[in-house]
Amino acid sequence: MTEDGEKWKGEAGIGKYFLQRFQQVDDSFEYEVIHGVTGSLPKISQLPNYIGFVISGSHHSVNDPYQWIMNLQNFIIQLDQYNKENRNKPVRLFGICYGHQLIAKTFGGVVQPIGDGKFIYGAEKVNFTNKLSDEVWFKQALQYHSSNIMVAQSHGEEVYTVPKNAITVASSTTCKAEALLYDDHILSFQGHPELENETLGRIIGGNLIRKKIIDRQALERGNGNARMVPADTLTGMVLAFLNH
Repeated sequence: MTEDGEKWKGEAGIGKYFLQRFQQVDDSFEYEVIHGVTGSLPKISQLPNYIGFVISGSHHSVNDPYQWIMNLQNFIIQLDQYNKENRNKPVRLFGICYGHQLIAKTFGGVVQPIGDGKFIYGAEKVNFTNKLSDEVWFKQALQYHSSNIMVAQSHGEEVYTVPKNAITVASSTTCKAEALLYDDHILSFQGHPELENETLGRIIGGNLIRKKIIDRQALERGNGNARMVPADTLTGMVLAFLNH
């Protein structure tokens, strides 16, 4: 977990939410919550004990000068190298929002605030390229859905320069780099495939209103769009990637 904000009651709060969401969708896995801000990250020797990792969203910027961010970047680099040396049994990584941006920056991408102080909240129709939509695991996870799907969103920064080792596999009208794929063992989304509509509105939307980042009209419009998000399907897609 890379979120320690009050709206989630710290890393423990958002960790509990992630745990409940993933267990609700698939309870056949053994899950572990790792506190990326205040805790310690797994050692390379421990990687074979895992199927994969998820880096969560955060109110922090990937451009903030914190030691824990640099530690996490080092972990991403080590994990990437491990997977290059163990292609037959990779330990995959999925990045969500902040995680998406941090992975991109780690590999040389550029993350910047959206122009004119704009903040994206609610949900966007995300269009996937054939590189991702033709994958068997992806088609099975998304079931009846086509090559586009509504994905929950909440961000004020985006990946503006894609790393050379990444392929853009999804885009939307508000973000050209909605999803990035790195050599089949790292996938990241700008959006929030883990978020349910109610949680998006109550915790994230409510916090944005209190901090005057968005107005009431933007909140209601965003919540309306988010009702079209198939949250369980998208959360299942994250697990399908990690386990395929």
